Amino acid sequence: NTGLKFRDIMAIAINPATPSILYVGTGGGVYKSTDAGQTWAEANEGTDKPVIYSLAVHPRSPDILYTATSDGIYKSNDGALHWEKLHQGLPGHAHAHAMILDAGSATIPSLDQRSEDIIYAAMMGSGVYRSVDGGKSWSAVNDGFKSLDIRTLAQDPQVTSKLYAGSESTGLYESIDAGLHWKQTDGVLADV
Repeated sequence: NTGLKFRDIMAIAINPATPSILYVGTGGGVYKSTDAGQTWAEANEGTDKPVIYSLAVHPRSPDILYTATSDGIYKSNDGALHWEKLHQGLPGHAHAHAMILDAGSATIPSLDQRSEDIIYAAMMGSGVYRSVDGGKSWSAVNDGFKSLDIRTLAQDPQVTSKLYAGSESTGLYESIDAGLHWKQTDGVLADV
């Protein structure tokens, strides 16, 4: 693994169009391999090499990546050559633990429209934020949480408006309306 300086791998993403292109998130930023992991190069231009908790490659536009970091949410439009910090509507010092990229199959009930670039982010101490415009703007979607210390997120691949959130202190939550409302589950998940 030539060039990979950090061994604390926290996230892995694969380019769906070219599986030999890999990305890893570490305690010192993003690394990219174009030869199936034989060699690695830093891919952090535009960042301060934050801790990377989550990486997502857009399934239809694989040069677009998003990452959840100790310094917020970043987006790359060029295969991780350059990163732009996304912050419009996010908390000031945003520590993003998890992220979901919904690449176009969810209907947002409140907007009654299809979206190609919905992103959910778990912001430590600030709850869940959602963007319906590829990260240009964000809004909090925290109705129902007993604690805003959300650590992890998941999306049902069949019913993409169904989301799950894991809290550091109050357990598991479920949303059946794309994050607009959350209900504590006590481990029992509802059918939709």
